[in-house]
Amino acid sequence: MLVFAIILVVSGALIIGALWGLYGYMPDWIQGNLLALAGGALVISVVLEMIQPAIGESGLWTTVAFTVLGAVVFTGIDYLIDEKCKTKAGQVCLLLLRLMVSQKT
Repeated sequence: MLVFAIILVVSGALIIGALWGLYGYMPDWIQGNLLALAGGALVISVVLEMIQPAIGESGLWTTVAFTVLGAVVFTGIDYLIDEKCKTKAGQVCLLLLRLMVSQKT
């Protein structure tokens, strides 16, 4: 029952937030604070759901190394996509990358 209540609250917040974003007005400073709060919640979620179990299974330094490696790879690919998408060839590259990723999942 508790899980159902949490799902209702979270889903309701998502719908209200989407409607507010479409039709409402919010000062920039409030929007920035809410975005920072949401970002912090996501960081805590990642730490609790992914980093803590990885440290328990693989150790601290292995987890740190692969987390940094993942961040570097993500940043590099994001940079390359931004640079290449300025041309039509970049859009084709992005489409092919998306197709390769969707085939593996």
